[in-house]
Amino acid sequence: MNDKKSKPTLTVDNEFNARLITQTATALKTARGNEDALINAITAFFAEATAAGLDFEHIENILGIDDPSIMDLAELSEADEELIIDAFERFYGDEDESE
Repeated sequence: MNDKKSKPTLTVDNEFNARLITQTATALKTARGNEDALINAITAFFAEATAAGLDFEHIENILGIDDPSIMDLAELSEADEELIIDAFERFYGDEDESE
């Protein structure tokens, strides 16, 4: 049964996004309360997302704006969320300076 008119077709991009979101949320959830592990998880997310050509807005959306976002799924504490946000802003600050 092919129901293309009522449902969007799952594309490679959707599959990639779903995997990246799940993988990152799981890594962050496992790293809760461990600053080094959180930084490693967000660094891996940032590297994979940018290598895949995702733009800043898309990365920002799936990380913390979309409902549910990666940070929502990871169930981070406020302190852990602040660490992730700070790290994310540093990564993009570094990216902007290198261009």
